[in-house]
Amino acid sequence: MYARSISDLLTRHKAVFELSNGASIVLKNPQRFVSSTLDQLVVNAVFGESEEVRSAARWIIRRAGLELGVVLPPIRAFMRRGLGRSARASPFPPSTFAA
Repeated sequence: MYARSISDLLTRHKAVFELSNGASIVLKNPQRFVSSTLDQLVVNAVFGESEEVRSAARWIIRRAGLELGVVLPPIRAFMRRGLGRSARASPFPPSTFAA
């Protein structure tokens, strides 16, 4: 389950995605990526045998997310909302967190 190297990580999933110019990912099978490959990448991103494998798995997850249309807001946006400095209201009504 754990990839031993970056090349091992890429070889295991070559039917699902490939690197493009070394800077982006091309998803060959987006459904399979979401249904099974993503889980395996998350395991390698957290428990991979080396920092190199863990870092590569995280990079692949981020790049594939961009291919799938996932856009992450900057952390500062979350910090401003947490400090009450955002004009945007919370999506959760106050009763959501009531005991």
